[in-house]
Amino acid sequence: MKIIKNELFNYLIGYIFVVMMVLLSSKTKDIHLVLPEFAVLCVGVLGIKESHWIVSPYKIVIIPSITALMGYCVNLINMDYILKIILIVMLMLLVLKIAKSRLAPAFATGLLPIITNTNHWYFIIIVIFLTGLLMLGVLISGSHKNIEDKIKPIQHNEIRQYLVILLLWSFLVHSIGIDIMIAIPPVLVLLLEVIQKDIYTKGNFIKQVMILTTIAYMSVVSHIMITDNDVYILWMLPLIYIILKIFKITLPAVYAFPPLMLVIPESMDHYIGMYTLLSSVFTLGCVYLIKRLNQDKIKLHISNQINFLKNIVKEGKLLILNK
Repeated sequence: MKIIKNELFNYLIGYIFVVMMVLLSSKTKDIHLVLPEFAVLCVGVLGIKESHWIVSPYKIVIIPSITALMGYCVNLINMDYILKIILIVMLMLLVLKIAKSRLAPAFATGLLPIITNTNHWYFIIIVIFLTGLLMLGVLISGSHKNIEDKIKPIQHNEIRQYLVILLLWSFLVHSIGIDIMIAIPPVLVLLLEVIQKDIYTKGNFIKQVMILTTIAYMSVVSHIMITDNDVYILWMLPLIYIILKIFKITLPAVYAFPPLMLVIPESMDHYIGMYTLLSSVFTLGCVYLIKRLNQDKIKLHISNQINFLKNIVKEGKLLILNK
């Protein structure tokens, strides 16, 4: 019972931070103060205490700030939208590799300036300020000190797989003329997380696609019905928590959908559910196929080794009998 109370309290603190962010945006009438991935970080850092994210508290500020700055600069370059997305993803993967970090939400802070066409310099200040609050929360609580397992950085093979999947998806959406569908932040963040897992089952794949799509559609419908942004956020955050508990799954990335609805272009807002479904089926489906293929190879290798050992034992027995 105490564990449940502590969890609810941790989530409540995270929710309060997100609501305050939206309230500040409403008061100042500046939608650029809304950072969707701040909701994900609040849940992961304060609620779940995701070890991969809090193991190095200072990186909670440093890495999202770097990716946000890169995204801001890339957006100022005169090139096609799809090329901007591919370029920023490559740069962010490089940053994560060099920093030996698995802070997947930092991906979204790099994507956001391009998706929303941000040209306001104070976007970087907002990222630093909000992530700084979370860093202080981790340092004060000392939760990072309880992490014993060594965090494995993203591997070269995982980076290659991510880029191949992204390029395939980019080519597909570009061929049908819907470039805006290439980058759905919660999907690309989750893609980075699952591609680093050793095992990715069919059940997890189906469940994650269902939840991503369901919450995306619910965010769209709720945003249409609830015109007050503050009330909308207050309604959506607990609702997502309940849905995830029902499905017995931890999926911080989906918390980005409600605030994302406040900042994305009008060309995306009514179609984000469909875009999420198609994007998650393709990208996460590719990961499932890759993991399944690797598992089959491992099983075949183990089977061959067992047969080899059996043959050695059999031949040894025959030699003894012959003697």
